[in-house]
Amino acid sequence: MTDPTDPPGEERRRAAKQLVEGCYRQWLIDARKYVGSQLRDLDDADDLVQEAFLALFKRATMLGVAAIPSPPEEARKYFWGIMRNLLRNKYRDSPRRPKPVELDAEGQPGEPDPVADAVCKAAELAELRARIRALPRDQRAVMALQYDGSTNPEIAEQLAISVLRVGDLRKMAGRKLRKQMSEGGHDA
Repeated sequence: MTDPTDPPGEERRRAAKQLVEGCYRQWLIDARKYVGSQLRDLDDADDLVQEAFLALFKRATMLGVAAIPSPPEEARKYFWGIMRNLLRNKYRDSPRRPKPVELDAEGQPGEPDPVADAVCKAAELAELRARIRALPRDQRAVMALQYDGSTNPEIAEQLAISVLRVGDLRKMAGRKLRKQMSEGGHDA
């Protein structure tokens, strides 16, 4: 029954609320299990599941209950699609690697030291330059031109070699540098 004093759209809101409450009772446990297995953090999983139900409610309120697929299985697929999209957004927004925490002398988290960072970077740069100087002449030339921003065809033209040879020299130089870095030695 509708109350004539209800503001416009209140009936739509009540119908949406009733639909989402029924879906919530039926799908909550499965949704939590699925999202919890994906995120491995139950608080984040609960937040995401609630956000999915809220999105379902908003759609049903804005467009009416008829906007939600009517057979229960179709409505469930629609809801799971919302959750998958929310999970994708969460993965997309999350950092790929945790940021390292700087520790002070006592092993406690502290502020980064810009002087120490600069000294370390200068030492790493000097070591890299020495390793590049140890490369064979043709590999060293390709690396230098690549560092200057030249493309493979430009490097090939300048050195009078084929573009494929430029790619091979880059790969060989990269392998040697990686091997030297992993071994900690300077010899080529």
